[in-house]
Amino acid sequence: MNLYRTVSLLIALLLLAPGALACSVKSGFIAKGLAKTPAYLTPICDDLYTSWKAEAVDGQTLQWGEVFLVRAGAGEQAGEFVDHLMTENRFESVHHEESPDGTVQTFGFRSGTRLLIMQVVGLEGNLYFTFAGNY
Repeated sequence: MNLYRTVSLLIALLLLAPGALACSVKSGFIAKGLAKTPAYLTPICDDLYTSWKAEAVDGQTLQWGEVFLVRAGAGEQAGEFVDHLMTENRFESVHHEESPDGTVQTFGFRSGTRLLIMQVVGLEGNLYFTFAGNY
């Protein structure tokens, strides 16, 4: 579970930095192409992506990462979408962890050898979903 904590810390720290963090790996899709990105999730992109990727993904067992802003009021709908996405793609939940202050939830999913780590991050009144994986 150390991998989850490392990624959790890196993502949480980077979300505290000004600006956004990552772009979709496959434009118009979520989680490296598992499904089309719904209208209530906006990919977050800027120049911090390179440094985030270098620390959180490069040289790790994770190969890619994405960050999305959840439209205000769409948290429940977005959560249901992710549940459906995991089921449809045969990902099994293997980990769940919540930060002591309740602002970050980390979920680990596995499908065969594929690992996907998803986080729900509440920051300054906004809700973010992060995805990182090894496939």
